[in-house]
Amino acid sequence: MSILDDLQEILEAKHYGNYLAARCIFHDDNHASLMIYEDYYRCLACDKNGYTQSLLKQLKSGHTRVLSYSSDDDQGYVPNPFTRWLRHNTLSSVLKDAWETLNKFPAMGRYITEERQIDDQTRRRCGIGYREDFYTFPVISRTNKLIGAFARSRSGKSRYFIPRNQNPNVVYSPIWSDCKRTYLTFGGIDAISLCMLGFSSISTTTGKRIDPEALDDYRTKIVIIPDYGEEIEAYELAGKLGWRGKVVCPPYPEGTKDCNEWFVKDRQSMKEFFSNLEG
Repeated sequence: MSILDDLQEILEAKHYGNYLAARCIFHDDNHASLMIYEDYYRCLACDKNGYTQSLLKQLKSGHTRVLSYSSDDDQGYVPNPFTRWLRHNTLSSVLKDAWETLNKFPAMGRYITEERQIDDQTRRRCGIGYREDFYTFPVISRTNKLIGAFARSRSGKSRYFIPRNQNPNVVYSPIWSDCKRTYLTFGGIDAISLCMLGFSSISTTTGKRIDPEALDDYRTKIVIIPDYGEEIEAYELAGKLGWRGKVVCPPYPEGTKDCNEWFVKDRQSMKEFFSNLEG
């Protein structure tokens, strides 16, 4: 019996491909917010995360609802803002209000426009908004329908959040385009940076983990661009994608570890590198 089989039985979880979905044991959870993989777990609502082996050990010891919020990585607890935002509002209205707020008060977007250097035209086109110290990003389908969202916080290490009931495998595309290859990043702002340089890009909405079946709509080659230190997860995903998957580990300049940091530091060298990949 595998570790996921043990946890499925203990938590009465549902098995989806390579992960389990269960009600989180670290807070009062009315939905299956806890995503559990063979080596790592994370709650999409409270962002509690750590090693799966450690979770199983604590569950078997009987401490199923008294664990603290200090994770194995000591990331600190940041509440999921969507929990309160969607209590009395629809996702569409929340995102619209956030977008309009940033249009009226552009100074609130300095983190996006100055620190991350996403120009205002791109910011508007991607629908990026601002609400309660979080930046909001709508996830739009190829047919221009709202299918989800994520929010990014500047405080703490728990940065990305999605609505509690949202499919964790929803794929984010800043701007849909048809090209012979698509670059997949593990962060939305990284995908936007590539998009601004003219490359077709998509991103996961829950970090390094995604079910390969979520990429079935992309019948072109998918080139995974991991952050520095995320290479293992990238190669694992590429292996599951078969002929479609390929990993390219960029030569990030000193002091940078992802596409956006490279974009901010030296976008010309970044554009040249990806242009060469295009052939």
